[in-house]
Amino acid sequence: MKKILPSKRVISYLKPHKRTLLFILITGIISSAIIPGAIWLGTPFIDKVIIGKDITILPKLSICILLIFGIGGLAAFFYKFYILQLAERIMMLVRNQLYEKFTRLSMDFYTKNQTGAMLSRATNDVQMLYHGLTRIEPIIKQPLLFLFLLGYAIYVDWFITVACLLALPVVGLIIYKIGRGIRRQAAKSQQQFGTLSNILSETFVGIRIIKAFRLEKERKRIFRRENGRLFRAMSRSAFLEGMSTPLLEFLTVMATVLFFNYMKGYLLAKTAGELISLGAALALLRQPLKSLNEINIYLQRSWAAADRIFEILDLTPSIEESKNAFDLPPIEGEVRFDKVAFKYDDQPILENISFTIKKGETIALVGSSGAGKSTLLNLLPRFYDVEKGSIKIDGIDVRLVTLKSLREQISYVSQEVFLFHDTIEKNISFGNRYKSFAEIEDAARMANIHEFILSLPNKYQTIVGDRGIRLSGGERQRVSIARAVLKDAPILMLDEATSSLDSESEKVVQEALDRLMSGRTTLVVAHRLSTIQQADRIIVLEGGSISEEGTHAQLLAKNGVYAKLYRLQFGREPEKTTYPSDKQEAEI
Repeated sequence: MKKILPSKRVISYLKPHKRTLLFILITGIISSAIIPGAIWLGTPFIDKVIIGKDITILPKLSICILLIFGIGGLAAFFYKFYILQLAERIMMLVRNQLYEKFTRLSMDFYTKNQTGAMLSRATNDVQMLYHGLTRIEPIIKQPLLFLFLLGYAIYVDWFITVACLLALPVVGLIIYKIGRGIRRQAAKSQQQFGTLSNILSETFVGIRIIKAFRLEKERKRIFRRENGRLFRAMSRSAFLEGMSTPLLEFLTVMATVLFFNYMKGYLLAKTAGELISLGAALALLRQPLKSLNEINIYLQRSWAAADRIFEILDLTPSIEESKNAFDLPPIEGEVRFDKVAFKYDDQPILENISFTIKKGETIALVGSSGAGKSTLLNLLPRFYDVEKGSIKIDGIDVRLVTLKSLREQISYVSQEVFLFHDTIEKNISFGNRYKSFAEIEDAARMANIHEFILSLPNKYQTIVGDRGIRLSGGERQRVSIARAVLKDAPILMLDEATSSLDSESEKVVQEALDRLMSGRTTLVVAHRLSTIQQADRIIVLEGGSISEEGTHAQLLAKNGVYAKLYRLQFGREPEKTTYPSDKQEAEI
């Protein structure tokens, strides 16, 4: 697929605003005529009023000057206002599209990319693109000003004008070469901004670990190293920018000075007013060229930013609905994993996983770290897709239904609770905004958090802080359980929901979880075996495959992987329990 230039992509955002662009063009033409108009009036003013001492035309010249600056000034106001408003409107659309894309991208995108780098694209790169869009103002106005001044200079004397512009091709080539260099350095700078943003993001999130392990000097060294790389990239860009304007000015002035010295006799045939106005027009031609060079610098930076923005907007989520996806009807809650296999970056994680969870049944997944427990959990709501096999709910393959209807019928409580910087009420009702306050309170009661909330000064309107930092781990967990209760989905996933809690908090949270699990099809991942002993069935994963399956007592009797995990956690041999053989069961 042929890559579209960022300039063409940006222009595509302008197309729906044709009327506004037409108005901008008209006001740009009018406002650009102010300076050439003033120069044009300067010739009769010098020749007739100053030299000829004829003041009879002074009132007419004064009216013309007032009209030029009055109408031109009004046009300049509307010109700039509508350009800035248009730039803001486009950037609002780009920010919305970026945020929508970030929410649509699949989980594998977030596991492969740094948070800070993505934040940089959504903030720094967007701001750079905005600066480029605001350069539409001189992009239209400066070329028009150049053409008006050039037209007037040719009108006065085409020969002198053409001769003085001999340096123009060289100037154009320099602008092009310098612009390419600036764009390369801008791309490096913006990439480095992303690296710095990621370091800052990690520092803010992991500040406790940094302090606990005394990593301040190490993190400072890393930040200074990356900041130095950013400085070097910015310095190269600054060198090119600083060199460009003086060089262009020198070339244009040199060409003009050489011509005027060479053609001294030719100039004597002109009147004073013609010479002064022609000199003014030619001198002012440098300003549009200088502005166009500065515009080029801004645009090259903006195109580098646009490349990075459009790179995100062009990504395709790895998890997408099929073209004929339909809404999953209200479910009973039977879940079937059939010969499921999954790999990540060509690394096999799960292989040939098959089991069925009946309606209202609780299944626990246990195993050593890296066995694939959480991965298996993430396949059910299609955070990832299976490589082989299928997952069915009530006999319907989850890949055939819409993601919204699938995820609406699954509740999820994880170890890493995420609360938004908002009130407790909003955090409980998140995703369930049509629920009444009475329903929110009932959910909080079931989650064993209602009494605690009422003890707070602002009760349900208490702000929990960034990521819920103002609450303890157990309190945050119970708020997330209340959120799951309020959702009231028939399928529940618990991913090590109590593993990071102390014994007292675990007891309170476990009581809340028991209420939540009642009557729901539940899939539990747990390291603490004490929390899943009452599960209907326990599935033991080892090396990405099912090694054992049964109740707590049955697995202990087998004296296999589960019994070994039990001994490691509790430091004792499991109690021996005698079970009838299959033959004895048949006889009974």
